[in-house]
Amino acid sequence: PLGRAKPHPDLYLLAANGLGVAAAACVAVEDSPTGITAAKAAGMTCIALHTEYNSDMILPDRATAVSEQPGVPVTSPFNVCLQC
Repeated sequence: PLGRAKPHPDLYLLAANGLGVAAAACVAVEDSPTGITAAKAAGMTCIALHTEYNSDMILPDRATAVSEQPGVPVTSPFNVCLQC
């Protein structure tokens, strides 16, 4: 069984286990609030990808944000925590 859906960490924990690595050694790339919450709950570093899809979403402040467009600074709606 795959476990519970996001925002629960089950899928991320299953993936790390399947790779034979600790979740803390993994980096997740997400573009949604529920995905970021799931990755962080699994103990992973999370990179929030800024895309056209999520440009109007308020993302949790527990992820490092990056833009899909080089040279474009990441600003609101991202709350960026560079210590994640």
